[in-house]
Amino acid sequence: MSTPQNRVGQTLVHFRVDANPSIGAGHWARCVALASAFESLDCACRFFTAQSSALFSEDLPKPRGGINLERDPATAALSDKPDILVHDVYGEAPLVPTLGGGPLVIGFDDLSEGTQFAHIRIRPHEQPGQVSTDGRVVLLDGLEHAPLFLSHVQAPIRLDSTPDILINFGMTQDASLFCERVLRSIEAPQHTISVICGDQFHETLLQIAAERHLSVTCLSALPHAEFLAISKSARCVIGATGQSSLERLAIGSAAILMPISENQRRLALQITATEGAIVLDPAAPDFSTQFSFHLSSLLHDDDRNAALRRAANQACDGMGALRIAKAALKINAERKVALS
Repeated sequence: MSTPQNRVGQTLVHFRVDANPSIGAGHWARCVALASAFESLDCACRFFTAQSSALFSEDLPKPRGGINLERDPATAALSDKPDILVHDVYGEAPLVPTLGGGPLVIGFDDLSEGTQFAHIRIRPHEQPGQVSTDGRVVLLDGLEHAPLFLSHVQAPIRLDSTPDILINFGMTQDASLFCERVLRSIEAPQHTISVICGDQFHETLLQIAAERHLSVTCLSALPHAEFLAISKSARCVIGATGQSSLERLAIGSAAILMPISENQRRLALQITATEGAIVLDPAAPDFSTQFSFHLSSLLHDDDRNAALRRAANQACDGMGALRIAKAALKINAERKVALS
């Protein structure tokens, strides 16, 4: 597709990221959030993604600068010599020189492994204040560097109706299995439940709901503003400790969260430390007992529900993307001077 031209002197930021039914949309969402922050600071942003992302990305937020579907997105991401490269693909090293020259590279280090080259590593799951063992790498740690959409600070939209319980673990098959497990653990026939998941999983979930006499509505991917509104308005939200869990903190949801993949475990620990959500281990032998206790508490105890919402708001203010963008532009300017 054709890409818009950036003005002379305008900072060019390229994003290398994918989204598909296998890996979900969390990487994509945080990159769009970061692109929005860069654009608010007068940068030009472009996305370079694998062709396998084509259909899946139709329902996802779009960067203003457009999307380039590429057979070789890693190489294409270096076209037009970007000033900054945001790289968010597991197992694929950014194709840039590691010593001098090339763009400033920003990477997401979800497992704190530091195995892929980056000048800046974003690690919301880590306690702030740590120093990199490599003096050339800047660590942006803590939930204050969680890259979320700036729409968190805008007025919410109105909803026709709000469920008592919202379940959303993502759109992948693994996510649907957790939706099934949660529905089988809920004893609340008097409460309304909405489940956001892939269309192909709706029939199975509705069958489970009928067997358990639950009032369930299955929803597909929602526009982001509507997703935020329903997440904030629901009496209780149940989901994973991924990208969307940080959004739920920022908007003050009363949430029960759990890690459903290895790259979510460190963030689960960080969220637990903030007390901004109830975080459970789905592998724990007493998971079902703990889940039922906390769900009942959030549904029936107004004081407990309100206290958790306040703690969530205090844990994450939703401005992390802007902090990252400002820090990156400052570092990039300093780097250009040093290389000149």
